Amino acid sequence: MFMPKTKENNQARNNKGILIIAPFFRPSIGGAESYIDEVSLRLAESGFKVYVHAYQPIVTNEAKGQSREVIGNLEIRRYSWFDGDLFHRFLDNKAFIFLYMTPYLFLRVFVWMLFHHKKISVIDSQGLNAAFINRVLSWVFRKKQVSTILALYDFKSSKLFRTIVSWTLKNSDKVIVGRGKSKSEMNYLGIPDQKIVEFFWWGGHDKFFFQEKENARKKTEMGLANEFVVLFVGRAIKEKGIDIILEVAKRVNAVEFVFITNNDGEIPCMIRRAEKTHTNIKFIGEVEYQNLAEYYQSADVLCVPSNYEEAGPLVVSEAISCGTPVIVANRGSMPYLIDNTVGLIAEPTPDSFEEKIRYLSGNKEIVDTMSENCIKYSERNLGMKGLETIISAYKIVN
Repeated sequence: MFMPKTKENNQARNNKGILIIAPFFRPSIGGAESYIDEVSLRLAESGFKVYVHAYQPIVTNEAKGQSREVIGNLEIRRYSWFDGDLFHRFLDNKAFIFLYMTPYLFLRVFVWMLFHHKKISVIDSQGLNAAFINRVLSWVFRKKQVSTILALYDFKSSKLFRTIVSWTLKNSDKVIVGRGKSKSEMNYLGIPDQKIVEFFWWGGHDKFFFQEKENARKKTEMGLANEFVVLFVGRAIKEKGIDIILEVAKRVNAVEFVFITNNDGEIPCMIRRAEKTHTNIKFIGEVEYQNLAEYYQSADVLCVPSNYEEAGPLVVSEAISCGTPVIVANRGSMPYLIDNTVGLIAEPTPDSFEEKIRYLSGNKEIVDTMSENCIKYSERNLGMKGLETIISAYKIVN
């Protein structure tokens, strides 16, 4: 988290600041959290004064962060709120999620803005609930509005939901979305192309360094009993399809299955029990972000079996950047993130993923070719250009 002192940093106090409203932020673990962390740090390094306002982790047993943290030009404020993983338990209940996530965060940020609004020129929101807060605060305090939407939504099924979201986003100066279906969703809401900033996930290029699989496996102790290794990285919730890979692991004994996920909860307990009776299942639990590369590089393939409309899981770009092919579900924007030179697409079912895993594990030369293609694909598509595209959007608005 070290931020070097530069001429730009020193000029930050003379610039208007950027307020980022993010319900989820580190030390919570996830693609969105990694995205916000990198964007906020890069904005601060670019000479902006950045203020992140977020909840403390609201998933059971997650470690809490400092209530106020300062890193150079970046200031983070975290607010305690009811946890117990209510967000995931009631994810399908939009009204409950809105009432759970929005009013209290709005109140805390509003009070802060009453005393600090002169420091801010741009308010950025991460997700729809934060965007609603942004819409009100931008109007009250006359600030520029940037809305970042990293998820996909079914706007066609509910006219009321569509109307509320359209109102929430229509005054945004810029709407930032990941590559894939998100842009067409924004167009459906009436957001014009000139307001939409579309980026390709950059995959941790400045943190991940390529190393040979043999060297990586010595560090992670993966692939010692089985030559072919399948990796899952993600939250231990059914929406991520972790139960799909666990079922396949029980069927395919000749392949090693490694799970990197949260340590606690019902599904991690299931994996630990399966580990005791299946020698090809390995539960790792939580891994520090900077150490993930060694696990990606130890694997032959990463599986992303999400069974919902996911916008763009960061793990896909990270794995490809490490030279690891992927098998992704045909949901959301995931098929837009790869081509057939670096991965395969499957239905989010045990049978479909089993078929793809058996195919690759039985054709090592295809996996080796895909691995070589991953490095070329990464250099061509997944460099830091995606992050710089986002930073440029703030500069234009500011």
